[in-house]
Amino acid sequence: MAKDINKIEEILAKILFFLEERTVVQIWRFTIGGAVATGIDFAVYLILTRLFDLHFLIANIIAMTLGATFLFFFNKRYTFRDTEKKVVRQYVVFWLNAMFMLVLVEGILIIGVNLLRVNDIIVKIAAYAITYVVNFLIQKYLIFKKRAK
Repeated sequence: MAKDINKIEEILAKILFFLEERTVVQIWRFTIGGAVATGIDFAVYLILTRLFDLHFLIANIIAMTLGATFLFFFNKRYTFRDTEKKVVRQYVVFWLNAMFMLVLVEGILIIGVNLLRVNDIIVKIAAYAITYVVNFLIQKYLIFKKRAK
């Protein structure tokens, strides 16, 4: 499995030749972590809205909180291989970013579902795509930024 992942990272590095190899690997790992976090988020959202009939905005807050918690630890340890000891500071900044993403997604959901009358699942998927790039850049250059020692 590790050899397959390394091979994928090598291929991506060749395709995205204009980026540093480290950044390409981080994008790949961020995508993997994001996919798992999205799976957690989406599964919880579906369970809460479809099985428990919870309002979609409340369900989204709960689902995003669980997905984001997983993602913090995954990205710290695996994606960015961060060794910063000030985990509490990072966690606070991560959550400020997560709250920004939550507000952004909630806004997209309100506009998409209530104003445009689009299915909530379709709108939530679109919101994932919109927040992906912004989230990567904030985490790479702000939260898990390599600091001079």
